[in-house]
Amino acid sequence: MIAAFNMLPSTVVNRIFSFSESNATASAEALESSRIRQQLLHDSFVDTFYHPLFGVGPGQFSTAEGTSKTPEQGAGLWAEAHNSYTQASSETGLPGFTFFMAGLLSTVLLLNRVVKDSPGKIASAEIMNAVLCLRIAIVGFCIAIFFLNFAYTFYLPTLAGLTMGMASGTKWLGQAAPPAAQKAEATRSTAHSRTLSKIAQK
Repeated sequence: MIAAFNMLPSTVVNRIFSFSESNATASAEALESSRIRQQLLHDSFVDTFYHPLFGVGPGQFSTAEGTSKTPEQGAGLWAEAHNSYTQASSETGLPGFTFFMAGLLSTVLLLNRVVKDSPGKIASAEIMNAVLCLRIAIVGFCIAIFFLNFAYTFYLPTLAGLTMGMASGTKWLGQAAPPAAQKAEATRSTAHSRTLSKIAQK
């Protein structure tokens, strides 16, 4: 990933890191985009503050932002929040934001539970590979939605569904494993731990 990033043209890198007017290499387009995003973020916080219970309504942030401006404040941007976290809080209020974050957190916690419940060496290796891929996807999603309007899209339910399916499958594998196999695996794990302890003592 780092190697691919280093291969990007300098104009693309400057565009990615253009967050403020203090960046002398940023283009006018990048600075204007940064200004708009900062304004939208500010307005989404304002809407959350003034409408904490129900928000301004799902999908209504752009309308609320555009119509709430006074002549002294200038024309409204009439744009989406460009941040899924504040999109959820400003449009559905703090209760909706709480449910949104609960969905993210419960998915992560359930994925950690999969690691604990994975049975056997071979099954564990396969499950760990799948868990790693899902973790990368979830982390990437959590970072990406800082800049995108994905609060109501299918991405989070899909990640949660994949995690729930993996958790159910892992639990079933643990219950379906023969007692003899479970005992043999436990014996091998104990022997391996004792070997490591003896090596550490030496």
